[in-house]
Amino acid sequence: MNFIAEFDITTPILAKTRRAVTGLVVDIEDLQLRSGKSPVLVCWVDCDDFDVIDRELPTDPTVEAFEILAESSGRRLYRVALSEKGEAALVYPVAVEHGITFLEVRATDDGTHISARIPNRDVLLSLQSRLEERDVSLQLKRIYRADDSGDVPYGVSERQREILLYAVEAGFFEVPRKITLRDIAVEFDITDQAVSTLLRRGLTNLLRHTLASSVDT
Repeated sequence: MNFIAEFDITTPILAKTRRAVTGLVVDIEDLQLRSGKSPVLVCWVDCDDFDVIDRELPTDPTVEAFEILAESSGRRLYRVALSEKGEAALVYPVAVEHGITFLEVRATDDGTHISARIPNRDVLLSLQSRLEERDVSLQLKRIYRADDSGDVPYGVSERQREILLYAVEAGFFEVPRKITLRDIAVEFDITDQAVSTLLRRGLTNLLRHTLASSVDT
């Protein structure tokens, strides 16, 4: 039986930048682990003063470099290469070792909230111990069975569902394709990379909770 766990973590990643603007919200779209290179976070940032963000990022000890990929409706999509300190504090590699799948990662000026699918309750204790070695604290907020009503249907977030349904209806998966990634990106006013990430994650979650779960049973 799988569970959904919701927990807060206190991590040094982007902490200096996040504390600079009250009310800031960072939604992690993607984490790219690159062999021999710095890991990269692709994230949407929602705040009232991007000038402050752009001034803080170069001096943030967990940031090696950054660039702005897109801007829409008061939000910006950033690509942030992490420094060695940032890489050392990453939660994702440890979570993968424990069979944990992240469903949502949202950071604010006072902490980071994560919703994740976990194989059992015991892995949280193990995860918490491992994270302490990385200067990251974990506080469990809620845990429930994956088949409870509070679960995300098939593990697919609302945003992933929206993109997937549009792609299907508009002919993205047909041969030949009727639309491209760029067409979808324009429709939702996001980058091609963000569309690709949402489609990939949505399909992965959908398959894991349908075909893969059928094989397991």
